[in-house]
Amino acid sequence: MIEENVKALLRKIPAVNIYGEKVTLVAAVKNQTPEAINKAVAAGITDIGDNRAQEFRDKYEQISGNAKRNFIGRLQTNKIKYMLGKVNLWQSIDRLSLAEELSRLTRNAGLSSEILLEINIGGEQ
Repeated sequence: MIEENVKALLRKIPAVNIYGEKVTLVAAVKNQTPEAINKAVAAGITDIGDNRAQEFRDKYEQISGNAKRNFIGRLQTNKIKYMLGKVNLWQSIDRLSLAEELSRLTRNAGLSSEILLEINIGGEQ
């Protein structure tokens, strides 16, 4: 079932992408088993997104294939250590202190990190 759903979705994207823009499908894997994730990756998923640091850490070694790993949830500064060097894209850097700690730990480990910086320009809560 997973394989068929992934393949159908991947076939649909080019058909609805009328401007031919680059589209990256990130499969959120919260509460999914490593087996289910591996089926999705084998079916063509290239990017997976976790939003829980402990779940990411516990499943990391069990995921096969070359899927890029995204962290898509709110991140506590003290959880960076579980994922450092394993995340391809940090998508929810939402405060300066988190960006600074990620930068410090990344630099100290001799690594680099790609991030998406979240900025609240509307001043909303």
